[in-house]
Amino acid sequence: MTIKTKITNHVLLCALLLSPFINAAQEPILPTTPEQWRSITERDINAAYSITAQNHPGMFDVNNPTFPDLLKQAKAEALALLSQASGPQAHVAAIARFSTVLQDGHAGAFSSVDRPARRWPGFRAVWRGDALKVYYSETNNISKGDVVSQCDGQSTDTLMPERIFKFHGEVAQPGHWWQQGWRLLIDEGNPFLTPLKECEFVKANGNTYTHVLNWSVRPKSASKHLENAYNGDELPIDLTWPEKNIGWIAMPSFSSTDKQTTAYNKVFEKIQQQRSKLLTAKAVVLDLRHNQGGSSYWSSQIAKGLWGQKVVEQKANNTSQNTQVWWRASKDNTDYV
Repeated sequence: MTIKTKITNHVLLCALLLSPFINAAQEPILPTTPEQWRSITERDINAAYSITAQNHPGMFDVNNPTFPDLLKQAKAEALALLSQASGPQAHVAAIARFSTVLQDGHAGAFSSVDRPARRWPGFRAVWRGDALKVYYSETNNISKGDVVSQCDGQSTDTLMPERIFKFHGEVAQPGHWWQQGWRLLIDEGNPFLTPLKECEFVKANGNTYTHVLNWSVRPKSASKHLENAYNGDELPIDLTWPEKNIGWIAMPSFSSTDKQTTAYNKVFEKIQQQRSKLLTAKAVVLDLRHNQGGSSYWSSQIAKGLWGQKVVEQKANNTSQNTQVWWRASKDNTDYV
């Protein structure tokens, strides 16, 4: 009998970003000239490649044989940017390009160089469904809900891969369009992207209009609107009944602070006490807004409370019965563990 095996890659080390200038207190001193920035950026890209090649399990994954070549491509494309520009934001963008070539949430590197103040055109847009839509506006003729159909003669669904996913996220992940869409109409100081000049909008009634983008430093007051657009409302960890026959389980975090642990334990008790009501409810909403992950223990316990321990364990066992976890036992990974 042949058993199909799914290989799950676990990464313990990705990349460390280095600085060539260290003072007596071991605090990095930033480069001051374009030549110095070009040198440190090249060094960091090579370090990201080397550390990943030496420690990432993808280098030996028989189900992902192209990973070593893709890693070489990531290094090459990141280094190629250095012929166009150098400086702190070129460092940020080149390191980001190294990661996005890999298109893997568990592989890559990041730059810790400070970003300049973000500039905006006076309104905030987010990707929802299959379009970029205005979420918040401080510009008179641009209203919430207006669709940004194109900018500088290109459709927004063409601009997203060319401008955003070249430096952020994974283009094949639908959720990353939702997550990263706001960046299309933000100037983050990337020297490899020229700020857009003019966009076309479509109102709910089908009427279209164009607007020349006037870029300015985004006010701090707009940050909260971006957070709301990205995460939605945040409710405390709890089981509530906003309507008579609709149960609502808010799980904004899977972390394990004392306060959150206490809250989850109360939810577990409520589920046990109200299970008959939950089984006959019109709907049970699992609200994961603001949740950035953490321990799977909390979601597992919620599932066992709702569907029953035996059912959940059976499903979990069936899912993992043909799964193996292979670890890259490199010296650095072993030392880290």
